[in-house]
Amino acid sequence: MIVCVCNAVTESQIRLAIDEGALTVADLRARLAVTSECGCCAAQVDEALARRLLEIAGARASDPSARSLPATR
Repeated sequence: MIVCVCNAVTESQIRLAIDEGALTVADLRARLAVTSECGCCAAQVDEALARRLLEIAGARASDPSARSLPATR
């Protein structure tokens, strides 16, 4: 699904950028240019970021071996 129409950025691209270390909207803006044009995607970007970070945190909390892994950054 397209999240940022101005730059044709999909939610999958946002998830991948987060998996590769983006932790803030500013990080996503630097990598993907989301929210850098009209800003209409800001709420969706915030939601996608929060959702993915919660998924990652949940996976780490439920996997004892993941607790010893370093942070994504």
